[in-house]
Amino acid sequence: MSSTSQKHRNFVSEPMGEKDVTELAGIGEVLGGKLKEKGFDKAYVVLGQFLVLKKDQEMFMDWIKDECGANKKQGGDCYNCLKEWSFVSDLQGSLASTTLANEPDKYGETIAVVFELTKRTQEMLFADWAQ
Repeated sequence: MSSTSQKHRNFVSEPMGEKDVTELAGIGEVLGGKLKEKGFDKAYVVLGQFLVLKKDQEMFMDWIKDECGANKKQGGDCYNCLKEWSFVSDLQGSLASTTLANEPDKYGETIAVVFELTKRTQEMLFADWAQ
């Protein structure tokens, strides 16, 4: 059984925007401070490294341990947070692209549908993890 923290659920349920690195699951003030000192001040900068490492868990875990001293739990929480955020973001993009291609005149309605589907998907995933 897997479980996620409230911090994880909050992070993946919202757009990345300008979120501070400490908003990532597994990254508190101490690790966040170390990451900031090395230029990883925003969550999207850490996401960039996650993508550069091709979403590979082992490479990401080694990198975050080397950069800020994250232990396995902290690194795993951060990795899982970015992995799920990426999945949800990809899902939203795919659904929006498909729907917009079929009905471009319903842009506003389409975005609402995409976000509702994403919300429902997240609720189902969280319900499965809670069992």
